[in-house]
Amino acid sequence: MTSLMAKRRLLGLLGILGCIFVLPRVSQAEICGGGQGEPCTSWEHCAQYSLATECVDGHCEIPCQDDKGNRSPSSCSMGETCVLGQGDLGEMHYCKTSSFVMDLNLLDSCIYHFIEGIRPSLTSGNECSLQRNLSVMLDRDSNQTFNIFDVEKCISDFLFAEPCDEQASTCHNGQTFCTTDSDCGTGLFCHETLHYCQRECGLIVDRSSGKELNALERKCFGNLKVCQYGRGKCQTAELGSTCQTGADCPGGAYCFLGACEATCSSAIDCPSSDWYCSKTNMCLPKPLPASEDVVPFNPKDYAIHLGERKVGLTAEENESSIPVLLMNLVTRKQEFNNPAAVFGYRLEVKYAKKLESKCNQNFDELYAEELAACNTQTCREKYSLLKNEIIEDCIISPDEEFITLENPFGTVYGIGTPTLDIRLNQGAVERLS
Repeated sequence: MTSLMAKRRLLGLLGILGCIFVLPRVSQAEICGGGQGEPCTSWEHCAQYSLATECVDGHCEIPCQDDKGNRSPSSCSMGETCVLGQGDLGEMHYCKTSSFVMDLNLLDSCIYHFIEGIRPSLTSGNECSLQRNLSVMLDRDSNQTFNIFDVEKCISDFLFAEPCDEQASTCHNGQTFCTTDSDCGTGLFCHETLHYCQRECGLIVDRSSGKELNALERKCFGNLKVCQYGRGKCQTAELGSTCQTGADCPGGAYCFLGACEATCSSAIDCPSSDWYCSKTNMCLPKPLPASEDVVPFNPKDYAIHLGERKVGLTAEENESSIPVLLMNLVTRKQEFNNPAAVFGYRLEVKYAKKLESKCNQNFDELYAEELAACNTQTCREKYSLLKNEIIEDCIISPDEEFITLENPFGTVYGIGTPTLDIRLNQGAVERLS
């Protein structure tokens, strides 16, 4: 069930309350040893703390700048923004704490825990641990339990979040006002309508170990959601990226024949009738009925080879069937009569540059001297246009792709000698320049 469907179902079930639950700012200076937020009049008052070592705007704060005074937002943790304040020796960037607001990722987590019946850890673990505090955030009424009332508050907090005042350029509860992502720094983004900095995901500083700062990755909840690390924002994954294992794919997807694809719910989601949707929601090739004397199939005992390395197609001989050899690594022989042995495959065609002399050169060096000698924008545009024309003419465009795969997805069984069938796309050949 997607997070959107879950939200709609719960909205209908619960209704929406008009109240907003805001976490109060509670100092954990003595518990965590960081000293953040403790009152001070000079840096000497903050020297006793391991993290909040600078006195800024009357409080011990954690600096977020490099040796040259440049802003470094990555030093700040969840619920903090790197802002400029007045220190003992002048202006200084520090990690400004603010009330944590309900973002879409935390809402997805809240709904996920409830639907899946998973109880978040609310009482155990390091009190300064970011992971524990993310779990505690799900207990919206602070009664040490997680139930449907907490889910209700998660939804209402998200839908009725109070925006910043655009005219005054100020935010409630100490949030940092913004209009663009650049106001927030790397790893955060500016909410388009609420106008404060947020960080839904990414690598976040975890101060649970005291002075040493560790990076804890907050991942995105919800199917097919991945983190855009530069902005700290969850976005819908673009499927089709290459993968080796399922760990390379976002939640709700799996590694299918070398590319991330959405999990299946029935056989109709699979490439053809030769596939079925397994109990783990992955498309797998259907095995053929095996006789009693067939040895059980272990994929690691086999290798697949093509019977031909080079294939030529012409206008007259415009089709080819390439033999596929299923080799048994144990017997070192080709498998001809084992219906239990089955592999799925995905075919992709990649085109090289056209075989012309102008296409054999390094594109980066095209008109490099002429462009370097240009003194006007008109001159630069002229040679850039000539360069792009050559590059475009050397690359096979989508409407010029002249190879057609009869079965881009398929199965190979250990019976006989299967083939991969290709043919020439005559219409695309005629469009080749």
